[in-house]
Amino acid sequence: MKPELEEVLIRLWDEEAVKIDLSPGGGFKLKSGILSPFYLNLRVPENGGALSEESVTGIGTLMHRYADITKIEFDGIAGIPRAGEPFAKAFWEADARRHPLLTLRKEGEGITRRIAGVSDRGGLPSGSHILLIDDLATRRDTKLEAVHAIRNADFRVAAVLVLVDRGQGRAGADLRKEGVEYYSLLPVKELFRLYQELRYMDDEELEEIFAFLDSQK
Repeated sequence: MKPELEEVLIRLWDEEAVKIDLSPGGGFKLKSGILSPFYLNLRVPENGGALSEESVTGIGTLMHRYADITKIEFDGIAGIPRAGEPFAKAFWEADARRHPLLTLRKEGEGITRRIAGVSDRGGLPSGSHILLIDDLATRRDTKLEAVHAIRNADFRVAAVLVLVDRGQGRAGADLRKEGVEYYSLLPVKELFRLYQELRYMDDEELEEIFAFLDSQK
């Protein structure tokens, strides 16, 4: 495991961005109503999480390196509101601000709140390719809203890049059906396999989490 990734994973665990509860009757109730043995909250304090600035910087740097290695070509960067915005900014900094950072706009309240457009185009001309960045992928909803907002602004979507794919939805498959390239640094099974390597989990705990994930397919 690369030291930079190990450092990020340890910090995420220490900041309780990643939690597991395999006790009888335990777990975490998700918005979907499903009881999950693990919980991921990759948000900064102002968005309802506890990620430190160091974690955000580390994640943005890893994402930038991944985009470089996989040769994702883009003209601009945009975070998917709101969880993806800090990582997009950190990515932009890791990129030495060579590509403009765009801002997506949300409208509405409560359950009707949605991504409605682009409020800051970053000075880019029509037809520019925009890389969309987010924290997690479970469902496709906000990702597709962001894709449509970018396209309605007369841009093209270079790709959608997330840190973790929870493996419990069809976000990646649905985005590809829309003609959008999709990348995740860490499929959720790989995330927990790495925590097992770091001795934060034992073999039995890893098997229980894998069994839960397999049951959700």
